[in-house]
Amino acid sequence: MWAACQTNVRFEAAAPMAGPYDLTGVTLDNLLKPTAQPATYAARLYLIAFIGYSASRLFGIDLKDYFTPSFASYIPVVFEQELTDLARIKKLAAKGVQVGAIGSVKKALSGRFRRVVKDRDLSDPLMALLDKEDLWDSVVTCRTLFVCLYPDELVPWGNTYRTVSNLWRVGLQKEYVNYLVIRDKLNHVTAAAPSIALARRYFLGKGN
Repeated sequence: MWAACQTNVRFEAAAPMAGPYDLTGVTLDNLLKPTAQPATYAARLYLIAFIGYSASRLFGIDLKDYFTPSFASYIPVVFEQELTDLARIKKLAAKGVQVGAIGSVKKALSGRFRRVVKDRDLSDPLMALLDKEDLWDSVVTCRTLFVCLYPDELVPWGNTYRTVSNLWRVGLQKEYVNYLVIRDKLNHVTAAAPSIALARRYFLGKGN
């Protein structure tokens, strides 16, 4: 944001919240792992379908290289309708069950793409795009507190840990860059408000 806006505003502190900083590693592994939670499965299927659809529209990748033929042809049908996100999630989840992807999105993916993910093959167009968007090795320019939730079925805390560990490795001190893990019966959505409150307390020096 700082780089994009031409302004004299000076950022003194930042509190990124549970971001998918490591797209090609932690995030992708999490999207593909099995889950017994129907809502988590549906959300993951939606996210990976959206990634594929966006890459198809913006960069011309062929969805059939990444998904089974039936699921690949259904993705644009869903995203090109005037639907709410919830309606899209339900439609994609139903299609996922139809193609046998129950409890895991893997069976909605092509065998080729499963091998690409396993090998971390960055010569693949979609993996290369995700790698370009990885942020775990970014540079911070102000005092930063990374806030995450454990457990978080959508954006696992490993994203935050890898990012902060890298920043420490390159020499930044914990007083400048640190992280806070919320351990509570919350989810990726309901943890947002407590995250803001905790970040505020941290920067005001009222506790970690």
